[in-house]
Amino acid sequence: MWCRIYRHPLVMFGLGPSYLFTLQPRLPFGAMKHVAMPWLSTGLTNLAVAALILGVGQLVGLSTLLSVHLPIVIAGASIGVWLVYFQHQFERTYWEKDPSWSHADVALHGSAFYDLPPALMWLTGNIGIHHVHHLSSRIPFYRIPEVVSDYPQLR
Repeated sequence: MWCRIYRHPLVMFGLGPSYLFTLQPRLPFGAMKHVAMPWLSTGLTNLAVAALILGVGQLVGLSTLLSVHLPIVIAGASIGVWLVYFQHQFERTYWEKDPSWSHADVALHGSAFYDLPPALMWLTGNIGIHHVHHLSSRIPFYRIPEVVSDYPQLR
């Protein structure tokens, strides 16, 4: 049941991304048990964000600010989630539970090659060649096209 709810389009591309990019970063729950610094840092960041929103809201009006900013955040977050989802959900995706799995096999066959036009590759940080990121996450997104050019077998 939870899987169906999670994968429902309204949750996956509406409520989920909105939560992930607006509320979740504002509440540092999880791995930060018994440590005050993440809470202090997040609290100060939240105060700065609130001050910025209120300040800009005073200049242009809070309803104007939110009516412009929120749709942009929701649309951008939904597009981002869709791109990542699309990269990892396709026919013949490589899934392996065996302890002898290979990092290279999972990296290269667990995400799709998405042949986007150059402008969209630039705009999305080369998401179309996301499998190279999985192979070596230390390669910055702007260097991934060079790697694919130098190693055509990664295409």
